[in-house]
Amino acid sequence: MPLQGTMEAPVCLIGNDDSAQLAIMPDALEILNRIDQPVVVVAIVGFYRTGKSYLMNQLAGKKKGFSLRITTIQPHTKGIWMWCLPHPTKPGHTLVLLDTEGLGDAEKGDSNNDSALFTLAVLLSSLMVYNSMGSINQQALEQLHFVPELSESIKLGGKENKQDEDEDDDEEGFARVFPAFVWVVRDFILQLEIDGKDVTESQYLEYMLTLKKGIGKRVMEYNLPRECIQRFFPTRNCFVFVRPVSRDQISKLESLPEHALDPKFVAQMRKFRDYVFEKAEVKKGKGGHELNGRMFSILVNNYVTTIANGGAPCIENAVLLSMAKSENEAAMLDAEEHYKTQMEKLVKLPAAVQELSDAHGKCEREALDIFMKRSFKDKDHHYQGMLKNRLEGFYAAMVVKNENTSLERCRSLIKDLFTTLEKNVTSGVYFRPDGYKTYICDRDKVVKQFQEIPNKGVKAQLVLEEFLSSKKGESETILQADANLTEAQKKVAEEKAKAAQLDQERKAAEERALQKEQLLKDQERSHQENLVRLKAKMREDAAKQKMEAEKALQAEQLLKDQMRSHQEHMAQLQRKMEEETENTKKAAEKKAFQAEQLMKDRERSHQEYVAQLQRKVEEAENIKKEAEKKASQAAQLLEERMRSHQEHMAQLQRKMEEETENTKKALEKKASQAAQLLEDRERSHQENIEKLTTKMREEAQKERTLEGRMKLQEDLIRQGFEDQARRMESEIESLKKEVQQALRRPGLCELIRRALSYVFGF
Repeated sequence: MPLQGTMEAPVCLIGNDDSAQLAIMPDALEILNRIDQPVVVVAIVGFYRTGKSYLMNQLAGKKKGFSLRITTIQPHTKGIWMWCLPHPTKPGHTLVLLDTEGLGDAEKGDSNNDSALFTLAVLLSSLMVYNSMGSINQQALEQLHFVPELSESIKLGGKENKQDEDEDDDEEGFARVFPAFVWVVRDFILQLEIDGKDVTESQYLEYMLTLKKGIGKRVMEYNLPRECIQRFFPTRNCFVFVRPVSRDQISKLESLPEHALDPKFVAQMRKFRDYVFEKAEVKKGKGGHELNGRMFSILVNNYVTTIANGGAPCIENAVLLSMAKSENEAAMLDAEEHYKTQMEKLVKLPAAVQELSDAHGKCEREALDIFMKRSFKDKDHHYQGMLKNRLEGFYAAMVVKNENTSLERCRSLIKDLFTTLEKNVTSGVYFRPDGYKTYICDRDKVVKQFQEIPNKGVKAQLVLEEFLSSKKGESETILQADANLTEAQKKVAEEKAKAAQLDQERKAAEERALQKEQLLKDQERSHQENLVRLKAKMREDAAKQKMEAEKALQAEQLLKDQMRSHQEHMAQLQRKMEEETENTKKAAEKKAFQAEQLMKDRERSHQEYVAQLQRKVEEAENIKKEAEKKASQAAQLLEERMRSHQEHMAQLQRKMEEETENTKKALEKKASQAAQLLEDRERSHQENIEKLTTKMREEAQKERTLEGRMKLQEDLIRQGFEDQARRMESEIESLKKEVQQALRRPGLCELIRRALSYVFGF
């Protein structure tokens, strides 16, 4: 029976059970099962707290319905909620609104549940609304990562192995069965302009779906969601909405009257509603058959059960077969019930053959109309044949019942009408002269009365023939007892009686023949009615298939155009990639040659540096040897002069004592100068060592292969200078000691001064 009245509020259609699995709510299915009208299904998806429920309430023409919690941090809608309403612009249709749970709920943290809800919204709707905030940008498109996953989450059916399916065929198949796609952008503040020119919302969407040229991982990631939307949803549109009220009033949005909203928002909402009501089509199955509430409930049950069990829903095959079986059985039962009910109303037993036949014909046509209107995918006309057999069986039973009722009525009438005649026979009224004539006259009057009584049914002549046959002996007895009749007259009377009996038998036979003939006519008419309905159904199905084929061709052509554009784009990318590859190859060869040349230059520079470093080391060795030689010569000369001056020590002692005080001061000064000179030379030596060490470390960093050798050379040079410094210190200490000893001898001051002057150059 049709849905009585209107749902006052939405109900949960799909929720979660105790194990967090998707589950169907029985009460919602019961509501769908009561809807005989075609259903137009509009679903909305989007991230939580983006105002999806408010948008659906607007489509329902209500301020409240789907629950809103715009200003809270927690999402409110859980699962999928359903609201069934009379379609506002299509009489005889039911509008089914589906509000889905917000995607990306951090509390839930289950991306699989989000994917399942998005898949169900696509499968169940004839128009799907995607709701987002701000603008269509890369982030918004990346959030639609569920779209590329649809080809893995849904099967078209008809093939055992998914790998054997052609990808292009899949994309065309998805495009034929997927709903129309509407992208709604809320709180839109941008100008609808591209390159300084005004554009429509649809053009804005297509511009944002434009593919980026180039190759590489980033380009592919950028293009993937755009390509999938273009291929899976060839019918698409876009609507943008400004913010309806200020932020401080958003929590009161449900209760605000329309005049309190932004006029631009009101106009945009009206435009959106008009588009949805006009463009959203009846939900259809394969072959373009329109689904009513019962069939839609089968679809919901099958898809949810499959997803809950971890499978991929199949759009065709088993789902449609199950739906067809259920709907055809229901159509057959409804048609049969209508036939029986109407036959009982139209026919009052006993009825004449033509009356019963006419009623049967009328009721059969109506029953076939009911069946044909609801049935679909009746393979080999199985259910239509079953209906035909059931109607024929019921009609045959009614024919038998009509015959039995006619027999009972006619026998009762005959018995009542012939009561007086039988009393006269019993009392002997006719057993007198001319009694036979009176008997025949009375009998004919009764027969005439019987014939004139209406609504005797189809067995009147048979009952009359049986009754007259049963009275044949009685008639002959009365005839023979009539004394006024001669034998010849009796013979004539007998012949007349026989003729009357034969005539009655003929009438009864004609009555039976008429019944049989009418049954044959009824069967032929029933056969012709079924053929007519079948041909009409086939024409209707063909028209629907043609319409679906035309839509499929349009979608296929659109997809081919997009594919051709994509292929041209890919060809350009390939040519560009080949050019870039060739240029890259040439650049690589050039860089390789330059690198080889640079390596040769560096090797040559390195060899020159090593040679220069070796020369410096040799020079340092020569300097060291020369220093050692000079030191040896100075020591030898000092020794010789010390020996030569020993002879004069006695002479100098007296003079030295005199000058001891002066010499002591001079010597302290000279010793201080000598120490200072030694310290300066040591510091200069250390600085040279440090510079050389730093330079060698820098060279070692550039040329690691020389590190060991440079370190050895550095150690040798440092050791040489340290040895020289130690020897010089030793010699100075020795000289100091000798000077101190000499200072104790008189007359030696001059000799020591001269020696120090010779050695140190002062």
